[in-house]
Amino acid sequence: MRHRARNLLAIFAALLAPAAALARVGGGGGFSGGGHGHSGGGDGDAGLIFALVRVLFWLVFREPVIGIPLLILVIVVLVRMKLSGGLHLDVGENATTLSSSQAGGAWTAPALRGGPVNLTPVRSSDPFFSEPVFVDFAQLVYVRAQEMRGTGNRDAVVPWMAQEAIDKLFADRVNLESTSDVILGATKIVQAATDGGFVIVDVSYEANVTERRSGATQHVLCDERWSFRRKAGVHSPAPDKMRALGCPGCGSTEEPKTDGTCPSCGAPRTGGLAQWEVVRIPYANRRPLSPPEMPQAGGVEEGTDLPTVYDPRFQSAKRAFEGKHPDHSWSAFDERVRATFLALQKAWSSRDWGPARPYESDALYQTHRYWLERYESFGLTNKVEQVEVLKVVPVKIDTDAYYEAIAVRIYARALDWTADKDGKTVSGNPKDPTTFSEYWTFLRAAAGAPTAPRVCPSCGAPVEQGGQAIVCGFCGSKLGGGAFEWVVSRIEQDDAYAG
Repeated sequence: MRHRARNLLAIFAALLAPAAALARVGGGGGFSGGGHGHSGGGDGDAGLIFALVRVLFWLVFREPVIGIPLLILVIVVLVRMKLSGGLHLDVGENATTLSSSQAGGAWTAPALRGGPVNLTPVRSSDPFFSEPVFVDFAQLVYVRAQEMRGTGNRDAVVPWMAQEAIDKLFADRVNLESTSDVILGATKIVQAATDGGFVIVDVSYEANVTERRSGATQHVLCDERWSFRRKAGVHSPAPDKMRALGCPGCGSTEEPKTDGTCPSCGAPRTGGLAQWEVVRIPYANRRPLSPPEMPQAGGVEEGTDLPTVYDPRFQSAKRAFEGKHPDHSWSAFDERVRATFLALQKAWSSRDWGPARPYESDALYQTHRYWLERYESFGLTNKVEQVEVLKVVPVKIDTDAYYEAIAVRIYARALDWTADKDGKTVSGNPKDPTTFSEYWTFLRAAAGAPTAPRVCPSCGAPVEQGGQAIVCGFCGSKLGGGAFEWVVSRIEQDDAYAG
């Protein structure tokens, strides 16, 4: 940050790209200027906004010739966004277009620590809506769409994408020969609203996609926001049908007829009339993958001494949960949390993510797999050793038609450092322990929810239980999840967690 004026604008432009730091399983070591890294499924938008504000103030006072005009520019842009609902930026060779126009009105950034996303617009008309199931669905649609972008097959995404969204997705095909290895780093719901008889849910993605253009292969980091819509009053199908990307009525995966109906049962497959579809892609930023940031470690991380954020309804939710589950043991749950925490840290440090599978939801498992592969692609290894869980504090309980969730704040201490392929320490400290805290959300199937099969319906092989949705180890078929122990589905940093 000590380069002169020529490099200051480059630094600021780089911050417009998605956050790219990670240390430990859930983040840490650089999130808000020395405290933490990328949140594993947490509020990356809040961290980005905070970072931009910090850089702006630093420039104003240390480099006023650059900082003051830049601050004025930012203010002008924000005013224009409010008045017109649109923003367009061109950042050179890898041009990025930012558009705040979307179904339901102008996009508004989530407030910093302003509370969780309000899902009432969805749940008020759909009592069967489940956030974990919807995130799985949104990820499957994203992966399928990115794969079809590589082949140029627009028809294959018609059941889940409106024409405007398809046009936006396929516009980025200059010299594109193929896409592969779509690895999702983070997926989260960032906004929910109603508009014109439809429910609109905005989802943000961070992903790593391998592209081949003009004979050359490169890894591309994608930071995108997709707007899903569905007619208000439509109820979500069961998790197995959501995760199958099939007809919400009969489960058929055949492409719809020309009139948009299912060829098997005649139910509508397009237009958001019976199932979610991507109506627009208001934001898409794709750029070549760069090495992860190398935050420092040791001592007490920022945010660890912040007050614990409890859900305002925690005590009443806790009483209701205990009444529904009189055999629930908080000590046993505490043991499960600690065992999960230690198991994930061990798998992360050893770079063998297979043993972590029974402890994580699908979305988080893919997030961590993404970051492990990203570290490995640059010859880096993040080590976490001598891990000690100091305290586990429950802060929130939530339920939906299919899942029960308990969020806890975990206080821990560990040696946390990153080494290159030669074993040289490039960040952190292998001798000075880091004390930190994070918010982990655990979920399990609700009573009466569909359970995972004990044998694979495709090949008949026995299925090992564990995880949110099971993948058959013999034929690779993905099986609907349900009957599992508590698994972690979300990890958020203490200076970003909003409840």
